[in-house]
Amino acid sequence: MKSKIVLVLVMLMTSGLAAQQLPTDFELEARSGNMEIAPGGSSTINLDLKLPEGHHIYLRHATSMSFNIVTSFSIPEDQGFGVEIESAPEGEKYDTDYILRGKGRNQTSGSYKLTIFEQKGRESGARTYAVPLIIKSQMCNSKTNICYKPQEFKKLLRIKVTGKKQSVTFRSTSSINWVTSYDEAFKKAKSSGKNVFVVITAPDWCGYCRYLERDVFSKSSVAEALNSGFVALRILDTNPDKSKFQFSGYPTMKVADPSGKIIKDGGIGRQENSFLSALAPFATTGEDTDTDAPDIIGNDSYAASIQAKFYKEGTDWVLESSLTGKQKYQEARRDEKYIILKHPSRDEFLAVPLKGGQGYIHNGSSWVPAFKVGN
Repeated sequence: MKSKIVLVLVMLMTSGLAAQQLPTDFELEARSGNMEIAPGGSSTINLDLKLPEGHHIYLRHATSMSFNIVTSFSIPEDQGFGVEIESAPEGEKYDTDYILRGKGRNQTSGSYKLTIFEQKGRESGARTYAVPLIIKSQMCNSKTNICYKPQEFKKLLRIKVTGKKQSVTFRSTSSINWVTSYDEAFKKAKSSGKNVFVVITAPDWCGYCRYLERDVFSKSSVAEALNSGFVALRILDTNPDKSKFQFSGYPTMKVADPSGKIIKDGGIGRQENSFLSALAPFATTGEDTDTDAPDIIGNDSYAASIQAKFYKEGTDWVLESSLTGKQKYQEARRDEKYIILKHPSRDEFLAVPLKGGQGYIHNGSSWVPAFKVGN
């Protein structure tokens, strides 16, 4: 009898392990084992996804009101190489996300095309760099919608830097009010009360920098956010002010407070939406908070129908009511419809509608209507 029980347990454990995500679910093309990139240049690689049938992974959020882990790729910033997704599987819309369903581990469910950038402008040579590509993903059972623990895998890219640095004549097309002097930027920050957004860049030879200019800084939404909420400091590789910051490659982005203290070091998205989400908590008008909240959420505050107020206080949002007093929340992310606020000490999230209407609280498993915001 005991042997039968043990056998059943072993079968269950084996079945569970087989369904979990494996490093082999992400298969890099063979040539990624020995890539060649010019100084400041880039190269692309393909990565096939081979997922078990009856399971799916998340490709991207359809709305900010999602708690699922989307598949992402990164290279540690101290490596001097960067990665961006050039193309991804289309997938299918499923609730608050786009997902990719598995077809079995003997078939490719979809493929990513990744661009790898050299960021330091290294001299070419015989050295091969072993560069870790970090893959973060979460797989779920498509029938039960129960998700496994998020996984993090490491794939080694072997990269040689070859050829000469390719210089080009570059002219930025952004409408951002850039400041190019460290002293001038922080003088403006102290007088306005705004934080300083810093980018250290070299678009004349750095392909990753031109990518950032094209896909982020050229966007009107980004220009509006930087011009209204920050002092924007752009330091070229030829500017001696770059020595005032610690950085490992181009481009590097940071946020500093008016005193010069770095309050966000890296981790700023290099796509329009992720860039805006990362910077939003640090934006400020430099004006005193008005506790008489207006009817519509705006740059600072608004009033909700539960006789509570939401308003900005420094980098935090404050919920204030006669029942709860003042409670601070941190901005987690946002899209064109909602700002998602997270309580700093407990697992509580609020979804605040940007243009009025129904607001929600997350109860640990789903969103529940909780308050309304007037138009």
